[in-house]
Amino acid sequence: MSTFGLVVPLGQTLGLSPVLQMKTDEVPLMTESPMRSVLKGLTWRLVATFTTVLIAFCLTGEQGLALQIGAFEFVAKLAVYYLHERAWVRVPFGREWPGTMEKRDCV
Repeated sequence: MSTFGLVVPLGQTLGLSPVLQMKTDEVPLMTESPMRSVLKGLTWRLVATFTTVLIAFCLTGEQGLALQIGAFEFVAKLAVYYLHERAWVRVPFGREWPGTMEKRDCV
């Protein structure tokens, strides 16, 4: 058995012992909770806002202005990120439904 879940059908056809076995267990569709999206957005915003404050300080030389820009950017982009994440939860593109080979791609 392989960790890749592959099968060698030619070996089975020839009566040889298969080198790899196919894993046939169904994998449930995994989704993200709204709280996970919030936490992902929050941690990313902390990193990105620190970067913005640093850039604003380098450009303006004013600590107060840099912090104001960072605060505004933090709130605005956190809200936009959350909405973006929740919208993508509803997009069927690139998903497979458990128990079927049906894909929801446009292609």
